[in-house]
Amino acid sequence: MDYSQKQVINLDKNFSFNDFLDGAKKAFTLIVMAYKKGNLEEIKSLISKEVYENFQNALNSSNNKGSKFNVSSVKASILNIEVIKKLVKIKVQFLSNQESLIKDKINKHNNIKDIWTFEKNMDGSSPIWTLVEVTAE
Repeated sequence: MDYSQKQVINLDKNFSFNDFLDGAKKAFTLIVMAYKKGNLEEIKSLISKEVYENFQNALNSSNNKGSKFNVSSVKASILNIEVIKKLVKIKVQFLSNQESLIKDKINKHNNIKDIWTFEKNMDGSSPIWTLVEVTAE
């Protein structure tokens, strides 16, 4: 276990990296699906104001609203952990397979690589990690 992992455990004795990654995968699917449906309101509590605005701007310029969409598989791994006092930022790499149905044509996108950063104030009572940064490759 590296130093930053120990710092997280010191801030939360019950923290589990496996549980975090399971939750991150669920959040990824939920956020991507809501984004693709054009319904950011349902994920507003999971994303920062800046990410919300970036998603909103991208949706406004997109013409894929209303297409059917599915995330068929997601793998996640932790790339980096940063601890600043009680604030923890965890950078996660997601590899996902996604399918979209636009005008009766199925588009499969395999092995899409996204890097998302989640943060949480460890002395707050909320269990929610907030998505604060999104990078796609």
